[in-house]
Amino acid sequence: PGSLFRCLSVFALRDINLAITSTLDLRGVLEVLLREIGRLLPDTAITVRLKNRDSGEFEYVACHNINEAEWRSGTGQRGGQLSERVLKTGAPLVIRNIHTDPRGRGSKFFRERGFISYLGVPLTAKGESLGIVSFFTKEERDFTDTEIDFLTTLAGQAAMAIYNSQLHEQTKKQAAELERSNRLKDEFLGFVSHELRTPLNALVGYTGMIQDEMFGAINSEQKRILAK
Repeated sequence: PGSLFRCLSVFALRDINLAITSTLDLRGVLEVLLREIGRLLPDTAITVRLKNRDSGEFEYVACHNINEAEWRSGTGQRGGQLSERVLKTGAPLVIRNIHTDPRGRGSKFFRERGFISYLGVPLTAKGESLGIVSFFTKEERDFTDTEIDFLTTLAGQAAMAIYNSQLHEQTKKQAAELERSNRLKDEFLGFVSHELRTPLNALVGYTGMIQDEMFGAINSEQKRILAK
């Protein structure tokens, strides 16, 4: 089984790498990540939480092998203490039994659904903590060093893809905001131009009539000033 896992791991890492280089779509990256891990760990529930760049909060964005609607509901939201531990230390966290280990007390959502063992791996790219990918199994197990190393490497690749995707989305957002700003500027300048044009046309017209002495004779100095 260990050799098979290592063999399948190579293909999974290849597919993740292809996803990194072929798409900037966040949803596409997460789908590949969950599909490939699910292929290796078919009985494992997987969740992904990512940091919102604006609010700084870690949001629930994707899951596998659990009811997504329930997970995203208030019931599922209360199971974040394990994630906080992983995010704080920046290292993988393994808990053999979340029912008996005091660190698993915050995982009510998963305990009620029969999950026992836990592994949390941070998603880090460019020195920035982007989020966490968590694994829950319904059989008590010790994640091997090989599995932890593989899932950590996989999380690192996924984190880089997520980072690129978020950067792309941020660039698109900034471009849209710049386009909107330019459009508002053009509208403002058009409005100001229209509002100024009418009185300026009147001033130019009256100045021309005075220069043509339609209201009486003017001297040369007055003509010079009017010309200016």
